Amino acid sequence: MTLADLELAQEAVIQDFENNSQAIKRLLSFGIEPGSIVKLEFQTFQKGTICISNKNRMIALDAAEASKITVTPNP
Repeated sequence: MTLADLELAQEAVIQDFENNSQAIKRLLSFGIEPGSIVKLEFQTFQKGTICISNKNRMIALDAAEASKITVTPNP
C-alpha cells in the first residue's frame, strides 16, 4: 500500500521510500521518515494532489510522489 492508496482521514505508518526524489527529501526535512505516522487530510479531485499531516504539520504531495511511499495502515 502507498500514500496514494489511503482513504480520507486514514492514518498510516511510513515504511519505505521508493527513490530519492525531491518530495522525499522534503518529507525528510520535516522529520517524516520510516516509522512516522501520517494522516491523509484531503485530496484533490481524482487524487491528483494529496495533503498529509504529521505532528501538526501539513504537507502537499502530488499523486506520483505519493505512490512511491510505502505505508501500512495504523490500527
